[in-house]
Amino acid sequence: TPSGLFIYNSAIGAVISEERQKRGGDTTMAIVNSVEVIGPTEAATMLGEATTNRRMSAAHLLMLTRAMEEGAWDENEGSPIRFDVNGNLCDGQHRLQAVINSGCEYIFHVQHGTPIETMMVIDNNRSRTTAHYFELQGEKYSVALASAAFLLCQWTSDSQLYYGRERHEKPSRLMQVNFLNDNPSLRLSVSRGELMRHLLKGGGGKWGALCFILTSIDETDADWFLEHLHTGIDLPEGHPILALRKILLDTSVKGHLPNVEYCALVFKAWNLYREGRSVIKLSWRRGGAAPEAYPSPI
Repeated sequence: TPSGLFIYNSAIGAVISEERQKRGGDTTMAIVNSVEVIGPTEAATMLGEATTNRRMSAAHLLMLTRAMEEGAWDENEGSPIRFDVNGNLCDGQHRLQAVINSGCEYIFHVQHGTPIETMMVIDNNRSRTTAHYFELQGEKYSVALASAAFLLCQWTSDSQLYYGRERHEKPSRLMQVNFLNDNPSLRLSVSRGELMRHLLKGGGGKWGALCFILTSIDETDADWFLEHLHTGIDLPEGHPILALRKILLDTSVKGHLPNVEYCALVFKAWNLYREGRSVIKLSWRRGGAAPEAYPSPI
């Protein structure tokens, strides 16, 4: 072993966890950084401590493996192998698997005690999205959940539901995570949204956001609206839900509706339903000579 270095020992994480327990779960204690020699055996041990992590990218893993096999791996690569406050591997799975695949031994910076919140802002070899963070936290439908949180953060700022915004206006990952923490019922809305999107397309995230908004207005009416939109049972001609259903099931248009128009049509049908009004052909004009205001659900 090179002078000043040591082989990976999982006891480091155990000591940190034990000390944290003594402090009543305090996550503000000092982070421990080290420089360690990691070979296939050590890498396998570390990967065994990844209780949750992202699915690996085959292309990224192959690139790292080849670099290590060819001696082109830069040991000064700045991002450390990270273990969170509970001793779980939270960053570095691709590099560790590449060590195993290549059969090589390299020097790595290792960090123990990384706060879990840091997972949201890690700048590592492959960008970590909100969906990745939710996946790491064991959330079901992590991609749809992140999409719904993104849309709803925008909804709270301007009462419109669409993706097309300038980069500087996009909700941050922290905003999205905080929205879920403040609104845990979003998980149930996204679960329902996944059922809706299988029939009506549109995406689980978009339907999760729509379900969340309508349920927050009137849970009973939302249940009836969404159930009948999904099944189409007992809807007479002229019912706004039937008119909406026809548009969303029309194979010639359902894959081509812009997000803003898709959601506007849902809100317009919802408003007509709540007001007890009929409509034969549902439409919403975004532009032209007589553009309509974006419908605000009532």
